[in-house]
Amino acid sequence: MGQQSVAMRYARALHEESEGEARIRSDMHLIGATLEQSTTLAACLQSPVLEREAKLAAVQAVFADRLHPLSTQFLKLVIERRREEQLPAMVRAYAQLCDAESGITTAHVRTCHELSERQKADLTTALEQHTGHGIRLEVQTDSTLMGGMVVRVGDVVFDGSVSHQLERLRSRMSQAQGTGLQD
Repeated sequence: MGQQSVAMRYARALHEESEGEARIRSDMHLIGATLEQSTTLAACLQSPVLEREAKLAAVQAVFADRLHPLSTQFLKLVIERRREEQLPAMVRAYAQLCDAESGITTAHVRTCHELSERQKADLTTALEQHTGHGIRLEVQTDSTLMGGMVVRVGDVVFDGSVSHQLERLRSRMSQAQGTGLQD
């Protein structure tokens, strides 16, 4: 079974058990943010050398009494089943399930420069009108883009990058030359 499907299976089980409780969603957000910020905890959980007891102790030390008992039980289960390397993917999958339940879709945006808050708001509004869903933007700066942006919402990609526009222009020009048409 692929890693994504394993992560989704665990996320679904947690989502069903928690019945979409806001506290569990908050806990999953905290766990995901902690794993991103704490390279030590992430390395501890990824280590094939450390025993499960050491990993459980590290998780307990980091989160102590900050998590709902169901979230703590979930972490223990993940570690006991030796799936801790997939924990970040499980957290993301859980957030996707909660978002889907709330009618929110994530739009992954790549731009060559940072977007202003106004640009983000305008893009969110345009995507919400186009998709008919609430939109959560995940914006990433990509210096390889010459300009414009690439937006992915689910399986749909809107490529408004300068390189894509130039490629389309090149393609049209070569087609026009191939047919003998010239402006």
